Amino acid sequence: MAATELNTYPQEAPPAEQPIKNEKSKAEKKAEKKARRKRRRKRFLLVLLAVIAALVLFFGGRKLYKKVLVPFVHYRQAASLLKEGSSEEAAAAFEALGTYRDSAARAGEIWYTLGEAQLAQGNVGQAAVLFGRAGTYKDAAGKSADCWEKTVQRLTLDAAGMLTLALKTDGTAAVVGAEFTGRGELFLWKGLKAVAAGGAHAVGLKSDATVVAAGWNAYGQCDVANWKDIVSVAAGGLQTVGLRKNGEVLIAGRSFLDDDAPAWRDLIAVAAGSLHMVGLKSDGTVLAAGDNESGQCEVSAWNSITGVAAGEAHTVGLKSDGTAVAAGENSCGQCDVTGWTGLIAVAAGGEHTVGLKSDGTVVAVGNNEDGQCNVADWTDIVAIAAGAYHTVGLKSDGTVVAVGNNDQDQCAAALWSAVQVP
Repeated sequence: MAATELNTYPQEAPPAEQPIKNEKSKAEKKAEKKARRKRRRKRFLLVLLAVIAALVLFFGGRKLYKKVLVPFVHYRQAASLLKEGSSEEAAAAFEALGTYRDSAARAGEIWYTLGEAQLAQGNVGQAAVLFGRAGTYKDAAGKSADCWEKTVQRLTLDAAGMLTLALKTDGTAAVVGAEFTGRGELFLWKGLKAVAAGGAHAVGLKSDATVVAAGWNAYGQCDVANWKDIVSVAAGGLQTVGLRKNGEVLIAGRSFLDDDAPAWRDLIAVAAGSLHMVGLKSDGTVLAAGDNESGQCEVSAWNSITGVAAGEAHTVGLKSDGTAVAAGENSCGQCDVTGWTGLIAVAAGGEHTVGLKSDGTVVAVGNNEDGQCNVADWTDIVAIAAGAYHTVGLKSDGTVVAVGNNDQDQCAAALWSAVQVP
C-alpha cells in the first residue's frame, strides 16, 4: 500500500528554466543606444553639410558652378559633338574651355586636322586660319605662317586723308603729307613687313608679328603695344585693326563690333574706312560694321570675294573673276565699278575708287576735282592706294607715281625709290 500511495502522488516537477530576459534587454538597450548615437551623428553631419553647402552657395556658389560644373558639362558636350562628326563645332567648344583638362590639346588636334583637309583641297586661306587656331599643336605654327604668306595681302604702300605711307626695302617706313603728333617716330621703326595709313595716324606691322603705331591717339587707336601674332593691319579714321593668325581681329580705338563680335572670325583680310570696318572671311563672304548711313555696310550678299577696301562712306570688293562690287555713297560715281574686268586689286578713297588690272594698268571712278582719277596712262603698276583726294601707285621697280591733291605734299611720294614691292 505504501508503495502504491507513493506512486499515486506524483513528485513535483522541477521548475522550468526561465529566459534571461534582463540580460537580453540590456544588450538590446545598448544596441539601440548605439544606433541612436549613430543616427544623431549622421543627422549632425547632414546638417553640417547643409550649412556648408548653403555657405558655399551664398559666398562662392557661382564660382564653383562656373569653374566646376559648367566646364564639365561643356566638355561632355564637346566630346559628344566630336563623336557625332561635328568637328568644327567640337573644336570651337573645346577651344572655349581654355585650360580645362585637355581641352586646348583636343581643340588644337581638331583644328590641325581640319587645316590639313582644307590645304589638301587647295583652300589655302581657310587652311591658314585653321592652322592658326591650332596654336602650338605639332607644326601648326609653321604651316599657318606658310599659308598666310600665300594668302594675306599686306600693304607696302597706303594712303589716307592727306597722308601717304610706304614700306621701304630695308624694313623702314617713309611718309609724306599731313603733319601729325608723333610722326617723327615713324623714322625709328625697323623690321617692318607692312604699313597702314589712317586719317592722322600710321601703323606698322613688324616681322615678329607685333605692331607699332604713332599719331593722333584720342580714341586709343595707337594703343597696339601688346598685340602679337598679327598677320595684317588696317587703319581707319578712328581705329586700328589687326588680323591675327587665327582669323580673329583686334581693335584699338573706336570699335564698331559691339554684339556682332562673335561673327568676326575666320577672316583673311580687313579694311578700315572713316567710320566703318570691313572683314573678308575665308569662305569669300564679307562682314561690315560701323556707320551705315550711306549703305556702306550692306555687303552681306557678297560672295566669291578675294579682296576688300573701305573708303570714307563706301566699300569695294574684288571678286575672284577679276570684277568688282561696291556699296555705299555714290554721289560722285565712286561705286560705278560694274564694268571693270581683269582686276587684281582695289582701293577706296574719300569719294573715288581705284582698280589695278592684271596687265599693270589702272582704272578709277568717282570724284576727280583734284585729278585723283587721272591714272589712265599708268603702266607697270603692282600696288595702288587712295587717300581723300589723291591716288598713288607702286611700280615694279620700287618707284611711286601719284596724282591728285597735293596741298600737304602727299603726292611727293612720287620722289620715292626702293619701296618694297609686294
